Amino acid sequence: MVRAVLFDCDGILLDSMNSWHSLEAHLASRANITVRKKTPLPANQMDMLNKNTLRQTVQYFYTEYRIENRFETLYDYAYSYLLKQYQNNISVRKGILSVIKKLKSKGILLYVASSSPRAFIETGLQSNNLLAYFEGCFSAEDLNKSKQDTDFYRFISSSLQIAPNQLCLIDDSAYALAVARIVGMRTIGVHDTNIASTFEMLHSCADFAIQGFSQLNYSWFEN
Repeated sequence: MVRAVLFDCDGILLDSMNSWHSLEAHLASRANITVRKKTPLPANQMDMLNKNTLRQTVQYFYTEYRIENRFETLYDYAYSYLLKQYQNNISVRKGILSVIKKLKSKGILLYVASSSPRAFIETGLQSNNLLAYFEGCFSAEDLNKSKQDTDFYRFISSSLQIAPNQLCLIDDSAYALAVARIVGMRTIGVHDTNIASTFEMLHSCADFAIQGFSQLNYSWFEN
């Protein structure tokens, strides 16, 4: 039986991927890259950036295009831009509140496992009155780890003193679901049209895959 559920933040708890794409479009524009309305960068670059922490994303633009003379200047710009988005412009994903309440009623512990900085996670959840539902959060950026690495999920399991097979990850990224599954966690993929992972990719990488939270089967947490 699942004792704790790990939620990805961006695209799962919060409808925030457009804000990240907006930042990428701003950085692309400063690098004199032609920006298209919905896909500011080529698909292969977008897929790569979706897997990155903020620091890794900024490092990419700094290294490839030398937008600023100092990395930290560009990072501070990107950090401030996104923090304002989490404070003012990001809402919850449709259907997530009922999922959170249902899992809490079953006595399941809820945590956040995200690539985003902790300040973004907590600000976005607080702004949408969700923060109090969670026991804590794990930020890959703040921990200097990556959701592409099994070490991130093993660290969470060790920190919580809960075996991987008693943890469930809910995420919209195929790569994260695949890695968590390797560790032994139960995995549920939720499709988000704002990222590169297709539903078929989620289905192949996760134990279960759904198009939206209305399709979530709560028996998946019981067996």
